[in-house]
Amino acid sequence: MTLLGIDLGSSSVKVCLVDAESGRCLASAFAPKQEAPIMAARPGWAEQDPLDWWAYLTAATSEVVAKAVSDGTVRFGNIRTRLGVTVSGEAGKNVPEGKKYYLKTK
Repeated sequence: MTLLGIDLGSSSVKVCLVDAESGRCLASAFAPKQEAPIMAARPGWAEQDPLDWWAYLTAATSEVVAKAVSDGTVRFGNIRTRLGVTVSGEAGKNVPEGKKYYLKTK
């Protein structure tokens, strides 16, 4: 079995295609190639646009698929390590545009 691991971090999205039996990385990539922008409207806030996350995910995944030769099944898993809220309105549009809030935890 082949697994596709995705790490959506604040600086980039990293994608790795792994052989589940051996644990061997078959291909990996990240996007963007320079650190992703973080906006801070006020002290203690950090905002990023989920449309950017999607663009980075598709770019890194496309690069991994282009690098890899596999006849197995790709499975997805999601592990969240950050509390975040992305508000969507009609037709999946972000509301308000560009404002993504991370909850402060202590």
